[in-house]
Amino acid sequence: FRHKLIITGNHDSMLSPCLKHGQLLQDEQFLIDDHLRVYGAPWRPTGTSKWSDIPSNSHIVITHNPPCSKYGSHVDLELNLQTRLHQVRPLLSIFGHIHEDYGVWKQSNELFFANGASLPSSHSQALNDPLRFKILIDENSMPSIEQII
Repeated sequence: FRHKLIITGNHDSMLSPCLKHGQLLQDEQFLIDDHLRVYGAPWRPTGTSKWSDIPSNSHIVITHNPPCSKYGSHVDLELNLQTRLHQVRPLLSIFGHIHEDYGVWKQSNELFFANGASLPSSHSQALNDPLRFKILIDENSMPSIEQII
């Protein structure tokens, strides 16, 4: 892979200084090929101000905690993040944390949500497969998700 973007979660924050094989995003935006803007935020910010820092031009937002769930409510949902995502309107929101919510779904016919939690909900199960996306940049420098692999 040309770019490996990493955010830390509640199980890996102590590993942050050791990560040398990718770009660690800590409340910052990363520009790929002069066109694709990816914002990343680590484990559990407090309050609404952190989420309001997500730049309005972000195409992809990567967080540890989820803004929503396929199954409705959950104690660890970040509703302030969900509100900010509806304002920013990125193509894709990637997150983890709720292991049993692994997978991809679309909401509001616009925004893809992807829970890429690598650990399954049971320790007796194999690791979840990585989620992969094909993102195209058109002649007007606008990104789109062509397919989810």
